[in-house]
Amino acid sequence: PLAFYKLDHREGHDDDLNPRDLANLTRNLWVAYERPVNWQKVSLKASLGDLLEAPVVFLSGTRAVWIRKEGVEKLRDYVLSGGTILAEPSDGSPAFARSIEKLVRRMFPKKEYPGFGFKALEADHGVYSGLEWTQRPRLRGASDGSRTFFFLSDDYLSAEWQAGRRDGDAFQFARSLLYYVRGDQGLRERFSTVIPR
Repeated sequence: PLAFYKLDHREGHDDDLNPRDLANLTRNLWVAYERPVNWQKVSLKASLGDLLEAPVVFLSGTRAVWIRKEGVEKLRDYVLSGGTILAEPSDGSPAFARSIEKLVRRMFPKKEYPGFGFKALEADHGVYSGLEWTQRPRLRGASDGSRTFFFLSDDYLSAEWQAGRRDGDAFQFARSLLYYVRGDQGLRERFSTVIPR
């Protein structure tokens, strides 16, 4: 099953500064799930059904992200259908972080969706529960009131995954995120769909 998609959002590989991040992460998740799990790159040209094969879409970069209107609508449909997005500014890039904040406002305009902007996660947020943390990742989240559907990390998680550093909490956070997103349902097999015929 797919655990993560990495969103291919711009040319020049700014979205893939750590090319082995999700490969190392999913190898680590094999142990947690006691079965192989995978990751894959995806573009917004994929269908909604294809996007929903992975519970989490991950995007990172150093430059500001601009996604066309059709892509913004597809990401909104992905989130409204149960998907979760995790973003991180590589090397702490403020331009990338600001563009992600704008992306959420484009996905969920304030006029129609008041209160859907990013807020710092409380220490007792569900994504942090049930685990001992050395240094809990600094996260902001956008929520619809019942679940957090978009996470923005202020830490450079993919650098930890790329380097395979297990002394921090980046790997543990990914396991916790998947459990938060999927709960005890586990991961769906490839090509299974939640969209009715």
